[in-house]
Amino acid sequence: MTLVVLVSLCAVLTLSYANPLNHHNCKINGKTYKNGVIIRVPEIYCNTYKCVDGYPSLLEKGCDWEGECIPVKGTLVKNCKTYTCSKSTEGSSISLLEIDCDFKNKCTPVNGTLVEDCITYTCFLYENGDERIVNMSSTKIMCEDKDGICRNPGTEFKLVVNDKLSDNCTCEIKENSIDYKCNKDICRRRKKPSV
Repeated sequence: MTLVVLVSLCAVLTLSYANPLNHHNCKINGKTYKNGVIIRVPEIYCNTYKCVDGYPSLLEKGCDWEGECIPVKGTLVKNCKTYTCSKSTEGSSISLLEIDCDFKNKCTPVNGTLVEDCITYTCFLYENGDERIVNMSSTKIMCEDKDGICRNPGTEFKLVVNDKLSDNCTCEIKENSIDYKCNKDICRRRKKPSV
């Protein structure tokens, strides 16, 4: 039996080449694999091997990204960013494939919208050279009636104020607030979001 130990910056990979006459099995890190089996060794740079006639043959080298393995041509989504692993003559590399807005732990794609409390937020992408930045901004603000239905500013609706149902209520969007008026008196003021 031939024993080869490869040392890398991340880990030690022990490849044990079994005698080809001994069922053509391969041993990687003390584990035996049958001939023809595809073997993933994520702790060693996400490498993929194939057991060929008793010898582990390197098929593909994946990308190690913050402790997670991305196979070549595969993707990984982390913090609303999609990364991909590609292979070139220099080796494997990771690139940012797509970036979405992370808004209250929800990923929203670029140009996508999200409605919360009658406020529509849109995800925008800004590019500055090689840098890509996403930002959620409020793009439409509406008023919420007693039933939670979104109404356009200036329209009349019913609203519960101080545990009483009020008719003839409207709302007005101001610079820093949304003012609700019932019978022409301000009955509620809601601070505008600062997104």
